[in-house]
Amino acid sequence: MLVASVPYPDELQRGVDTTITLAVYDDATGAQKTATSGTVSIYAGSRKLIDEATVTAGAPSSYTLAAASTSGESLAADWLEVWTLVIDGTSHTFSRPAFLVRRPYRHVLTQADVTELHPELADRETAGTLDLDQYIQAADAVVRRDLIKKGNRPELVFDTWALLDAHRAKVLELVFRADSQSVGDGRYAELADYYAQAYRDEWGTISFTYDDDEDGTIDDNDDRRGGQPTIMLTHRKRWWF
Repeated sequence: MLVASVPYPDELQRGVDTTITLAVYDDATGAQKTATSGTVSIYAGSRKLIDEATVTAGAPSSYTLAAASTSGESLAADWLEVWTLVIDGTSHTFSRPAFLVRRPYRHVLTQADVTELHPELADRETAGTLDLDQYIQAADAVVRRDLIKKGNRPELVFDTWALLDAHRAKVLELVFRADSQSVGDGRYAELADYYAQAYRDEWGTISFTYDDDEDGTIDDNDDRRGGQPTIMLTHRKRWWF
């Protein structure tokens, strides 16, 4: 079976040429597959905006959505990409949800923020035995998914700095989890567990300003949201006759 890499919904920037890509893998071997041809259709809700446009086939395949196609559209979270790719002589269809955004979400974590807590990682990066960027990107995908699962669209979060500590904790968890598996040193497993808990704890303290009215500026209509949604537990009122 072939599967598409869809770590989170695509962010299509309104009024800006946006290149979208889709990577496809063999689920049994993990090998990336190369498409020889294909098309993509893009839906804004139930309305087909792009009808089977030819893509640049490859590994991954890509398509550039022209600025003119989105400039007059309303910001929304109900867009959908439908890719039809020919791989090994057979046509396969994959879908990926998308958001039409004013400005894409960009994390603020840098390598320096990571090595601030563990300077030894900078030496490993310099020596070429560790790719911190790879872990930063992997952790960014986790943070994005958790934002969405908690009812937030990432691009509407103004205070992206508030997510830095959670992002860093996830990076360090991933780094040391990999170390514990390759080296077998118990201290790395302990560090991985420590940062896994730190990541969970951080979500309980996060608070950020959220663009509720989607106007792109902070104003009185925007509220602050916590990293963890609030659950109200109330007793049902009883009536006695």
